[in-house]
Amino acid sequence: MQRQLPILIFAQSARFMAESATLAGYSVWVADCFCDSDTVAVAQRHLTIPSLSALTATDFFAAIETLSRGEPCQLVIGTGIEQLYPLIELLPANILYLGNTVQTLSLLRQSKSFFPLLDSLKLAYPSIQYQRPVSNHATWLYKDLSGYGGQSIQSPLTVSKTTNGYYQAFISGQSASVIFLANGKQAHVLGYNRLVNVKNQFRLAEIRTPLNLSNQLEQQLQKAINSITQATKLKGLCSLDFIFADNAFSILEINPRFSASAELTSHHAQLFQWHLNALNGEIPTNTLNLPDSARLLAFFYAEQNSVVIDHPIWPESCHDLPAAGSYIQQGSPVCTIIIEAETHADCQQALQKQHLLVQQNLCIDS
Repeated sequence: MQRQLPILIFAQSARFMAESATLAGYSVWVADCFCDSDTVAVAQRHLTIPSLSALTATDFFAAIETLSRGEPCQLVIGTGIEQLYPLIELLPANILYLGNTVQTLSLLRQSKSFFPLLDSLKLAYPSIQYQRPVSNHATWLYKDLSGYGGQSIQSPLTVSKTTNGYYQAFISGQSASVIFLANGKQAHVLGYNRLVNVKNQFRLAEIRTPLNLSNQLEQQLQKAINSITQATKLKGLCSLDFIFADNAFSILEINPRFSASAELTSHHAQLFQWHLNALNGEIPTNTLNLPDSARLLAFFYAEQNSVVIDHPIWPESCHDLPAAGSYIQQGSPVCTIIIEAETHADCQQALQKQHLLVQQNLCIDS
């Protein structure tokens, strides 16, 4: 691994990865959908790419060629470009890819390989089927593993066209995730988090940590992650989403890349280098204990079509900051709010105050 080479990050939103790579001592070039002001502040080069739903192979290669200018660099991919995984094998010679193989990514992000894998490992997951349910639609969801943040989840009744999706049984329980480092043989857990959706939706609203689980459930999850890691040769910083009740859990998906929950760890200065080391087969034997305080990451979504005012004043807790004059469509993310307090209740109280401050930076687009 050549430390002197710049890191080219390609993701829907690359801000935290860019900050983490900068802390690790790397020069960073970023291609993402937002190029928020705090991303631009740490990136030596940056480029805004089209919405991921409209992104083509041509756009992908044009972006990395524009950013790299033919110079050697190392490519790291982030959230939201699952549909572009096959292009990894077609990179120009000047770009060294750092990440999981296309075979590993396909195993984990395609339903017709992922769920049979879980079956072979005897790991539980909610029932799935590929035909539209004929009755009891409320007990089923339509999902797509190429989606992220719950944006691809919808009622079967609203599905007009299916591509890579499947129908999954709705089960009761608490949504959660575990973040870990994998080296292709075993995994090291960094933390457990609670996932909270927007009310009456499946879009992710908040991530809360720490999530206290029983020793039995933690052991079961560790065993499951190790089994998946060994079976798929999974490497790097990853997360597993699951639903649990009592001491039983069902797996929803594996994210073989940086996820939003990574920002709630206390290891920002080491995290990106740990990720690269894990891709090279090395994971830490131990990590610093997480602080006892509660931490919360919340996505602030625009309630109406809005424009960021001139000279916005963002609270220190806010990240992924849009530039003055940015147009933000109703329901789209405005920024990310990260809060640390003594308890989760204190975090929620502080979050309400931060919402009001953020709202002051927006004017309704009439």
